[in-house]
Amino acid sequence: MEWHLLLMGTTRTVTMEVHARTGTDMDLGYLTMMMSDGTSVIETTARRVGNTVETTVNTSGREITNSSEFEGDYLPTFVDLAAATMEWAVGDEMTFPTFDPSTGMIFEATVTCEAIEDVSLMGDMVSATRLLVAQQGMRNTVWVYEGQIVREEETGMGMVLTRVAPDTEDNIIPSSDLYEVYAVTSNIVRDPRRTGERAWLLSGDIDWSEFELDYPGIQTVSDGPIITVTAFTPQNPLSFPMSEVDDELTPYLVADAMIQSEDSVMIAVADSLTEGATYAWDAVTRISRFVDRGVENVPTVSLPSAVDVLDNMRGDCNEHTILTVALCRAVGIPAVTCAGIVYVDNGIFGYHAWPAVWVGEWVAIDPTFSQPVADCTHIVLARGSLDAQYVVNGVLGRLSIEEYTGQDISNSIETENATVVSNSNIWFAEEFMNIFTLGIELSHANYLLEELPCLPNEICSFTFNADRLNNGSVFQVSGSLLVDALPEPFEAFNNENYLLSLNAFLVNRNNEVIWAQDGFPQGDAWVSIDGGNYQFRLMSSFNGDLEGCRIFIVASTDLRIPDSHESRIIIGVGRQDL
Repeated sequence: MEWHLLLMGTTRTVTMEVHARTGTDMDLGYLTMMMSDGTSVIETTARRVGNTVETTVNTSGREITNSSEFEGDYLPTFVDLAAATMEWAVGDEMTFPTFDPSTGMIFEATVTCEAIEDVSLMGDMVSATRLLVAQQGMRNTVWVYEGQIVREEETGMGMVLTRVAPDTEDNIIPSSDLYEVYAVTSNIVRDPRRTGERAWLLSGDIDWSEFELDYPGIQTVSDGPIITVTAFTPQNPLSFPMSEVDDELTPYLVADAMIQSEDSVMIAVADSLTEGATYAWDAVTRISRFVDRGVENVPTVSLPSAVDVLDNMRGDCNEHTILTVALCRAVGIPAVTCAGIVYVDNGIFGYHAWPAVWVGEWVAIDPTFSQPVADCTHIVLARGSLDAQYVVNGVLGRLSIEEYTGQDISNSIETENATVVSNSNIWFAEEFMNIFTLGIELSHANYLLEELPCLPNEICSFTFNADRLNNGSVFQVSGSLLVDALPEPFEAFNNENYLLSLNAFLVNRNNEVIWAQDGFPQGDAWVSIDGGNYQFRLMSSFNGDLEGCRIFIVASTDLRIPDSHESRIIIGVGRQDL
């Protein structure tokens, strides 16, 4: 069968073929499944022996085997098809184990007969049985008639499947964009990409007892539920390579059907990325940067597989996340997939996936958003493999969210150079803000630089040149950065060094940014708290006119003041007129 799905305005086709050997009651015996979105193919073979299902998943030429057990003597191949063959009376309820061929996992499904009512079947009215099927966090309403599914609807998101005649297949047009279907409404969130700490009130007709919402180091939950998200650079990351970890972290190191961290190619890539890293956090940022810059950000509708992503280097948040998790596990860093929601824009949160890593403490990162530390709008609703993430389906279309502001966290602190005022854990220094009074919007992928706080006095000085290369088609800014010792009371995350980011902007005479680039030759650089001299080069294609232009280079990092949280802070700005 083919599914024509509308995703972010583009129709995407997923092909799925299933061949099964069952009894007349749909009791599973043997099954094969092929699923493809046109870029990757996943093939599954499942064989049942008594109360055990042996599954083999083949993707990118690699095979992963899995064994799952269930109770009882009946395992329907597909719950909705099996229920369609049964006799039902209003009020009847049955619970079955159910098999998911895409993951090889076995879940529990409950089917309840809600009514007998008239529905349309290809132009005719028939008396159909309406069943509510609850499984994997989803609640589907299914209308069945004489052993067939007439209509199926996901009640929360309004997604509907209707039986049609075979000759109308090519005329089926998707009516709902999945991006809109999965949207969660909220109030307008100011400065959504910042780190620190923020609280969110979740509401909706949702049984929160089915959810684990408390994840130490990442988020906590209180009555409401109110989710408090914390997002900081780790203070004391472990050395790398990491020694043996506690037993409770072992599940976050093992390979599974879709996270093939024991694959030889995966290990080789991870080893090359982390060679020379001395801290686990440094190793993680290298892996995350590789995924961020290497994986083409393309919306997909297939099942994510780490080896597939490594082969084709394309995908959305699921693919970015699963590859990052696999690479981290391949070098002995515990990592796990987080599934939940993140603020998108204009009062909308959307479904998202991102990794969490353990480097002495749990830290959420987001290679899809180019964030070394995931911002505070990342709300985890489930964590773990695909089977654990299905619970997220139960909130989409039912949830609304708003920022919780029930506490005042404003304060101030006197420093040697200026009074720095804190509002929601962001530090401001008035004297330095005149750099951004030229009407120029200097922005990084994750934040507006002109909205960031600055050190009371610059501690960076720049010497740099601008050149055209490759017959004028490439623009380059290169030079050196002299960094002074970090002034008190500011501190780096491990009291030894900090990760410095550079952003270069070419601004024309109309104060418009016409070229931008970020990073040192190998990405961001570790800088000693005692200062030092560092070389940089930023380059990318550019064919425009340079007359009357100016170059701005902004150096920023995550710093903190004792007994407070970290924030992204600008520590120096360089300017040159061309």
